[in-house]
Amino acid sequence: GGNTWLSSNIGMGNVIVGCMLIHPTNPQILLAGTSAGVFKSIDGGATWQNKSGGFFKDLAFKPGNNNVIYGTYSGIFVRSTDQGETWTQISNGIHSNARLVIGVTPAAPEFVYVMAAKSDNGFMGLYKSINGGEQFVEMSSGPNILDWSCDGSGSGGQAWYDLALTVDHTDPNTIYAGG
Repeated sequence: GGNTWLSSNIGMGNVIVGCMLIHPTNPQILLAGTSAGVFKSIDGGATWQNKSGGFFKDLAFKPGNNNVIYGTYSGIFVRSTDQGETWTQISNGIHSNARLVIGVTPAAPEFVYVMAAKSDNGFMGLYKSINGGEQFVEMSSGPNILDWSCDGSGSGGQAWYDLALTVDHTDPNTIYAGG
């Protein structure tokens, strides 16, 4: 219940963990997006196996299909269709070389949103896929919703550290972004 904790990095080593997923129907399956790639555990975290290289910052299950997982690392969007065993880069419509985060919703499982930040950590763009992450269309590239002002008129931001995106669970066209 979270009252006690044990270190569990057998097979993973000492890496930075940027995000973790617990399989929606099997809590023994865990995925960790780390500074050394995606690691998968099928025994509740007792042991880990590396499934992909890269410095992963975000992972998300496709709502309603636990075989499909989306991920981002080093400005690259990837997708797995076999529960994280293998990964394929998707570049149709997404800028690379940017910090990326993912947003999905059970209200429209085929929708995948990706928000990108510029090298100055300001807002680069919001991208939307309506076909499960196969292809993306840019929805917005301004104003700089990640900057320090309240109206998006400034430059820069804190996306190197704080970058978040979520989609409403009942309205797939309502998204929430933070940085």
